[in-house]
Amino acid sequence: MVAKITGVVVRETVPDSDFEQADEVELVDLAPDDLIERLHEGRVYVPGLATRAVENFFNKGNLIALRELALRRMAERVDLQMAEYRADHAIAKTWPAAERLLVCVGPGPTSASLVRATRRMALGLRAPWYAAHVETPAAANLAPADRDRLEATKHLAEQLGGEVVTLAGTDVAEELIAFARQRNVTKIVIGKPARPRWQEWLRGSFVYEMTRRSGDIDVYVISGTESPGRRSPVRATWRSTRDYAFAVAVVAACTGLSWLAFPYFAPVNLVMVYLAGVLIVSLRSGRGPSILASILGVAAFDFCFIPPYLSFAVSDTQYVFTLLAPLVRAG
Repeated sequence: MVAKITGVVVRETVPDSDFEQADEVELVDLAPDDLIERLHEGRVYVPGLATRAVENFFNKGNLIALRELALRRMAERVDLQMAEYRADHAIAKTWPAAERLLVCVGPGPTSASLVRATRRMALGLRAPWYAAHVETPAAANLAPADRDRLEATKHLAEQLGGEVVTLAGTDVAEELIAFARQRNVTKIVIGKPARPRWQEWLRGSFVYEMTRRSGDIDVYVISGTESPGRRSPVRATWRSTRDYAFAVAVVAACTGLSWLAFPYFAPVNLVMVYLAGVLIVSLRSGRGPSILASILGVAAFDFCFIPPYLSFAVSDTQYVFTLLAPLVRAG
């Protein structure tokens, strides 16, 4: 590194292992102008050698760069000592002595842009950063395309200089916060939620859990853009077809279950079966399939369970509001 900065290969060196194994290291720091003044005074080299040294190896630009190199090397050593002290004394609170960033990545199409945004932040802060993914039991059911995208995002983080970490657990927020405190992370970067608000009410909000548990760690919620060229049109079409087929199957199952319960319950009560089916489809497959499920559910309910039976006519206007319930739920 010194040779790259100064253009001179220094021979007076000691092995890195000696530096790393030393019990104590003391840095004798001196401002570049003060060192140049000492050189001119002949307190480092004899006058003739001092002049050549100032013009070449010991010019002010080289000295500034070498000073930064020495200070950074010492900072790394002090940082390691602080990490060991925190571990020995079981200190969980973040000590913001230096900035460290953590970005949460997953199989989603926006993770790559989150990685790039974190790298830009890290460059601006001149801070190390981590890219962490939490493997949950549900990860075993990831589609091949999603798993490929996740691996590509991890590889991108490594290429950009981040440290990639894979964690395991059932609570994603808990695992990420625990890792952040272990590594003394000061800033966590997560993506904006893409799910509808009602799904967050049912399943819980990841953003809320991260901000609630982060304590003294700053949490940055940023928007991401989908990576171009990652999604296969054939796979996307197949997945869409499968989702709509699932909606049809759920409506058929709801109709069969309602048919069995029809002798024991009023028709108004049976609409709850279709409402549950629409909810299941919306949670699994999204808005389009859930709308299809609601339309088919209304048609099947009207045809099978509202007089006149086996007809789409409605003899009693009170059933009109009953038929509107699944449609409202899908919307």
